Amino acid sequence: MRAPNPARFRLSDWLAENSPGRFRLVPSPLRLAPARKNHTAAELMMAVYAETGGLFPKQSSPGSVYDPATWAVGVLGGVNDLHLARRLIAETRKGNKSTHLIPKPGAADRLALRAWEACSLAALCTCDEALFPLANGERLHFFIRQNGVGRQKADYLAAYEPVLCFGPFVNVGGGDVPKGAATFIDFYVLPANGR
Repeated sequence: MRAPNPARFRLSDWLAENSPGRFRLVPSPLRLAPARKNHTAAELMMAVYAETGGLFPKQSSPGSVYDPATWAVGVLGGVNDLHLARRLIAETRKGNKSTHLIPKPGAADRLALRAWEACSLAALCTCDEALFPLANGERLHFFIRQNGVGRQKADYLAAYEPVLCFGPFVNVGGGDVPKGAATFIDFYVLPANGR
């Protein structure tokens, strides 16, 4: 499976190329919503950082999780997988203003700045295009979970199944999600009048 180019990624192209026979892409009879413009780049960067600043790609070699030389590339839970999940969180923020926001960390916190840079790159790659176009009347939601530990789905998502799942990532940040090396980000499509 070829890893996607994060700067020029289109989900439908990647699925068609990497999953031949598993997916059949057909033109949708639904009218797609145009790319939403009710956001700023700074808002998307703060949202992605707030939600995923404590996540790191899984490791392919021993060493510190903070060392990019140890991060897996081109596999589930790797660098590209986390970048794409972050882009989809930015896409979610465009239509769902209930995500958290955390501003850019200070210059003295080098580890936090490294996470900010990765999060802001993902957000900027999503600013002017609809990465995951939805039919009018639908919007994207996500839930971050530690596999088998704590909540696995929000109550309002009980009737829905994820349409995309990314991970496992390493969560060093804690927050709402327990720390650990089996962190997943699940994405759901809900009616716009839902939560």
